[in-house]
Amino acid sequence: MEVLIHMSKEKTFKIIGIDPGSTTAGIATLEINKNFDIISIKTECIDAAKVKTTFSRNNNLEYRLKYMSDRLNILLSGDDIEAISIEMPFANPRRMGAVIPLARLLGIIMNISLSYSPYRLIHKISPSEVKNSVGAKGNADKDGVLEAILKIDEITNHIDLNMITEHEVDAIGVAKSLLDKMKHCYIISIL
Repeated sequence: MEVLIHMSKEKTFKIIGIDPGSTTAGIATLEINKNFDIISIKTECIDAAKVKTTFSRNNNLEYRLKYMSDRLNILLSGDDIEAISIEMPFANPRRMGAVIPLARLLGIIMNISLSYSPYRLIHKISPSEVKNSVGAKGNADKDGVLEAILKIDEITNHIDLNMITEHEVDAIGVAKSLLDKMKHCYIISIL
């Protein structure tokens, strides 16, 4: 598959990686030049655990999703966002109920993104694909993914991974996975 991106000589574009969670989500924005080199990396951790309501002692799901939706609406609004990569949830047979809130969040992310641009690429990626892309073993936990990403100069030259949350690190891995795919199947047209 080949996809054509039109950009001027001075322009860059952004890839956003999302490590979704019903309480905490990691977001990474990679700014990319026409040679598919990373120019900058910005991250954010959306922590909806802080959300308290007057109606409930618990921070219930609807309020957490609304909080995340409001923040994602701002983060996904840029015209220069070419693609969004979302890590798909792992369905643990012992905790199948955890998949439903994540599925709702994925729907929110896709809806927000497409409302800004129906042409924006939305890439869904499995946890094993992310691990493979960054050089982590298939059974690696979040620490294993961090260790693998620490060895990638293209990333560590732009951000101190020890200063961000594990969710943000995972989001960088999600974005990097899509960047690697784009290097092999995208054509840049310089206007």
